[in-house]
Amino acid sequence: MGSRGPAREPRALKEVKGTARGKNTEPKPSGMVVQPELREPAAAVWARLAPDLEAKGVLTAWDVDAFAVYCEAVASADEALEHLEDEGRVIEHPKQGTCRNPWWQIWREAIDVMVRYGSRFGLTPSDRGALKVGDDGGGEQGADLLSG
Repeated sequence: MGSRGPAREPRALKEVKGTARGKNTEPKPSGMVVQPELREPAAAVWARLAPDLEAKGVLTAWDVDAFAVYCEAVASADEALEHLEDEGRVIEHPKQGTCRNPWWQIWREAIDVMVRYGSRFGLTPSDRGALKVGDDGGGEQGADLLSG
């Protein structure tokens, strides 16, 4: 039988939020974060978010595949939304008549994956709202957010 309750939040994310307590007993991933092969739209999401997540210690070599899933979900949601904008949410099907555009379900499923995986990296609004980050005095976030 698996564990009950919500998944444990990674220590690095707790440290960024300022909620880390006790001794750190989590294994420390080694190795470099290397972007896996991604479709171009997903690679753009990776390029936009991964450097900041890695700098904060939230994205490690062990997290690459999970973050790649997030990036692909963002790309899929964008693709589905483009189809919905062009075709509309309701379409005429040759056999079924008027029906919901199948891209609507693809968009919804991609959004669900984005929320589920994004929360693991502190990317949902509620997770981001709980973050407590330092300020280097210049209005930008401090480079070493995990030390405080």
